[in-house]
Amino acid sequence: MGCNNPKVKHNFTNVRVMERLTADNVLVVHTGYAMIAAGKAGLMMLESAGKANDGLKALCQARGIPPVLHMESCVDCSRILDIRCSDKRQIVVPPTMLEPRNP
Repeated sequence: MGCNNPKVKHNFTNVRVMERLTADNVLVVHTGYAMIAAGKAGLMMLESAGKANDGLKALCQARGIPPVLHMESCVDCSRILDIRCSDKRQIVVPPTMLEPRNP
């Protein structure tokens, strides 16, 4: 994803990709201006977990988090990896989230 493109409806790609990822049980952690689009679309609200697939929905409800999380500005992308790697032992992922989805 990334910045908006004049050839595509404003914020469409960012929102669409985030919606598809959450539908596929992916917890989205994103940075920068794309998060304005996520906020406008309501993807950073706790209630938006209801639109996620069952595994992600259960995780979000258990942790009290939305399926799309904001993390700093667009130049801080590597911080997502730092935190993800440092917290890997503390994050409990339900086994159903690791199963491949049927196409």
